[in-house]
Amino acid sequence: MTHSDTPREILTVGPLEVYVDEELARVDGHAIVISGHTFGLLAAFARRPGEVVTREVLYRDVWGATLRPGDRSVDVILNKLRRALRQSAPGWLFIHTHPHRGYRLAPTLRSPPRAADDRSILASHGAGARLVVGPVEIVAPDLLVIVQGREIYPRARDMDVLVLLATNAGRVLSREAIFEAIWRRPLMPSDRSVDVAVGHLRSGLATPGWEFFHTHFRRGYRFEPVVRAKRRDQTRAARKGLPASQASASGSATA
Repeated sequence: MTHSDTPREILTVGPLEVYVDEELARVDGHAIVISGHTFGLLAAFARRPGEVVTREVLYRDVWGATLRPGDRSVDVILNKLRRALRQSAPGWLFIHTHPHRGYRLAPTLRSPPRAADDRSILASHGAGARLVVGPVEIVAPDLLVIVQGREIYPRARDMDVLVLLATNAGRVLSREAIFEAIWRRPLMPSDRSVDVAVGHLRSGLATPGWEFFHTHFRRGYRFEPVVRAKRRDQTRAARKGLPASQASASGSATA
């Protein structure tokens, strides 16, 4: 058999076609611009459609070595792959995250964004589920948050906290309630897991001109996107007992 007679490896998963030998991938006929490790990761998933694949197995398949503790190569390349897939086919969700287990390739049509007042949304990071609160769009299955066009990829546990707070936008949730809902056990007095997660989210989502997470001393946390200048007016008004618009005018006059 000549080289030209060698069977080509073509992997098809839903609308996705992966031509392994040519290092080419298409979605509904449209080319996906990826190469190197990013293409290798897609091929590794496409050989196991519908299966949850661990980071260790993905690293072995793509890098040909054993994954070492602290190595985030899989996460970095996975983010690039997800971005490329989303740009090529924004109506599809391809790679699903299974916290503490791995990732799964299963093309699924995305559902339209839902409003924050739908309390049942994202209860289990359902396929294609998205949530929009002000300038923040949360795509939980992708472990993706988009703020004014900027992409942030929180850790799985941090995403759980964000989803819980966002689906209760405007409400103060106690640390105990957050912990029990996500960690599924009572909060111990010295456990700072909730505070650490909120700290990560505050840092990751930090956007000039906006404040998203509000701390209520001895009560808990509240997620509510607020323009910083507006929040200062609200605070000044509360202190003076005036409507926010009057407080703003008063502040301008004395500046």
